[in-house]
Order: sequence, then C-alpha cells, then structure tokens
Amino acid sequence: MLAGLLNLIYFLDRSNEFGLLLGIGYARSFVIRRALLEALLLTLMAWVFGILFSQFIYGVLNAFVFEPRGVALSVLNWRALQFTIP
Repeated sequence: MLAGLLNLIYFLDRSNEFGLLLGIGYARSFVIRRALLEALLLTLMAWVFGILFSQFIYGVLNAFVFEPRGVALSVLNWRALQFTIP
C-alpha cells in the first residue's frame, strides 16, 4: 500500500511534465508507456536493492547474533524470496 501511495505522489508531482509532453505533440500512449516503464524499472531496482540490503543485514546478524548462540541460519531462503516478487 505504501508503494502505491509513493507511486501516486511520484506521478502527481510529474503531472506538469506529462502535460507538457502531451502539449508538444507526444501521443498519449507514449506518455503512458513511458510512465509505466519508469515505474516498473524503479520497482525492480528497489526490489533488487532491498534483497541485497536485507541479505547483507541478515548475514551480519547471523555472524554476530545467531551463530555465537549456536543457531546458524541460511542466508538466502528461496521459498521466502518468492513472496517478495513484485
């Protein structure tokens, strides 16, 4: 839900740019495709960054918190990862 609200704010902030593109003659379908492609790329980059960052933090926690207590956890769980696919 938060991602949807952030996307809405992002698009509302750029409404002048979209209006300008339409005003100088770009097709409405081009502007929509461009906006959707940008949103998709931002989502995928954020997803990859989130996975990498969480794995780094998980590895640090595993090394300094879990392993000293005798509980070793796997760093990357593919089954849990499938629930994060946007």
